[in-house]
Amino acid sequence: MGAISDFIAAFERDYDKYRIIEEKVKALCETALQDIEFLWQSRVKAKKSLEKKLTNQIRAYEDESQNVADVKDLVAGRIILARWLDFENVEKIVNQIFNVRGRTQHPKQGQNAVNFKSRFRGYDGLHFYVILQGPSDQQSWNPIIEIQVMSAFMWGFMTLEHDIEYKQLHGEPHEDLLSPLDLLKGVANLGEIGLQMFDKQFLPIAKLSSSQGDVNSELRRTIRDIATDVGLDENDKECLRDLRLTDPRHDNERIEASKDQLLEGSCSWILGDPSFVAWWTGNDSRLLWIHGDPGKGKTMMMIALIAEVSRRLNDRPGSNVLAYFFCQNTNDDLNTTVSVLRGLIYHLVDQEKKLIRHIRKSYDKAKGRLFGDGNALYALQEVLLDILKDPSLGNIYLMVDALDECDSKISELLEWIIRKDSELSPKIKWLTTSRNEPAFLERLGRGHQLHTSLDLNSLHVARAVASFIDYKINELATLKSYTSELRVVVRKSLLEKAEGTFLWVALVCKELRKVRQQRAESLLEKFPSGLEPLYERMLHRILHQEDEDDIELCRQILCLVTLAFRPLRLEEIAVFAKIQESGLKDLINQCGSFITIREKTVYLVHQSAKDYMKDDKRKAVLYSGQEDE
Repeated sequence: MGAISDFIAAFERDYDKYRIIEEKVKALCETALQDIEFLWQSRVKAKKSLEKKLTNQIRAYEDESQNVADVKDLVAGRIILARWLDFENVEKIVNQIFNVRGRTQHPKQGQNAVNFKSRFRGYDGLHFYVILQGPSDQQSWNPIIEIQVMSAFMWGFMTLEHDIEYKQLHGEPHEDLLSPLDLLKGVANLGEIGLQMFDKQFLPIAKLSSSQGDVNSELRRTIRDIATDVGLDENDKECLRDLRLTDPRHDNERIEASKDQLLEGSCSWILGDPSFVAWWTGNDSRLLWIHGDPGKGKTMMMIALIAEVSRRLNDRPGSNVLAYFFCQNTNDDLNTTVSVLRGLIYHLVDQEKKLIRHIRKSYDKAKGRLFGDGNALYALQEVLLDILKDPSLGNIYLMVDALDECDSKISELLEWIIRKDSELSPKIKWLTTSRNEPAFLERLGRGHQLHTSLDLNSLHVARAVASFIDYKINELATLKSYTSELRVVVRKSLLEKAEGTFLWVALVCKELRKVRQQRAESLLEKFPSGLEPLYERMLHRILHQEDEDDIELCRQILCLVTLAFRPLRLEEIAVFAKIQESGLKDLINQCGSFITIREKTVYLVHQSAKDYMKDDKRKAVLYSGQEDE
């Protein structure tokens, strides 16, 4: 087998080149199909698989050269479409981005094909045989690539068929296999009918509402809620309602909307950090703690990591699952350890409804008291433990942000996680963030625990802050018509004083938005480095306004927002402070950058601002109105 052995030897030698082509094909498809909902799969053929294929089909060719010449799938990619209505668009795009050398329809009608007639377009499949366009098209080495396009139901049906290995049979499948195949086709048919109903009813509404802002996102939530309800009886739904304090996915959206835009690549360095790599790839590294000082971007990094882990799980569909929670000290629904457990369990069960049986075992005895009595922490730990041991789940990723904004019981939960680690499968992975507080350093900074310090990675953080500064200066330059000279001055000052703190940059730039460009340079000179000195200056300005009535009203507003157990709505502050709601927004603007308004709700700008306000010295100032000289 000279030609075959030579071909395999050449393939082995050029294997890295084929991997590069695979990445190029993936990048081309993902870019060109970004407006289409699809799943991408790709691979370079394994050497053993190639040897087996060439050996098995040698009798079908007159000589080995013809056998070798017919190999067209050394690199193969698969585009799995969520909606079969996208077939025509994908076919056009493939013809545009590749040099198509041939195509075949799937399913094939032949000796080894399952004998069925496609009753739905959901069973359509196209196999394209392409080469890359551009300069490489003229090169002597430009192998043919197979691109498969199929619907999600065709892909699912094929996967199930492979499980009973019908391809090993010659001719029609054995009679014993015909019934299971008919059953599989029936299940896929039902799925396809459901998809067509979605295309005919929900899809036009979604397209119609896409230009109407939040309507489209609300529609997606409604569809998700409907899908969640399927398969749950009334007792299950009552259990979920009692369990739910918040939906962490909504918290994620709200927090991301409240902060400045997450710049692409600003957190990418963490993906190559040795601790993160060990956490993601290793079996012995199940808990990763990311820690740093206030304002260093920990929450935005968590949002970026959630997006990255979600993307990785979507790229390899299966039974893997991600659940997360954002602790926030300013909200009683988000600042207790019981809330953390309820949020994580709700997030898991909402994705995998079959897991509700683990809650029902305890819930049916205690009902809603299970989640709120004095033993709720311990009962919920046991529920979570049962879920984590469920054999139907693959890898489970649990991510909790801002442990320092939770109550003191969080230390007990951390001890429980560390203690139960040896009982659980290596597939359970925890990722947490917090400030550099002694309680967390003691438990999570131990020698055998993985942790990444943002302070020790100050170069990476400084680069990200520099990119953020450039982004904010571009905003200011557009809004305030900064000259090129002023841009340079502002950038230099921000870089010198930021000390690697995103929050400091955001607060200072918010103040710069309030003044004319002519005053920007002189105002910058007055801003001190560091968060606490900046807060000190902001409070000093509030308490030294010209109008004494405004000073007193601002003091009341700051007291209310700082001491409230949850974020207050504008009308609530108006009632408590005895202020006309029509003038409240102006007064809030006079409170410096300590507080912000989102959807008629008032929030402190950051947990560090609340900590500053609740310091004993500041309490005296806020309560008495007298500032120490």
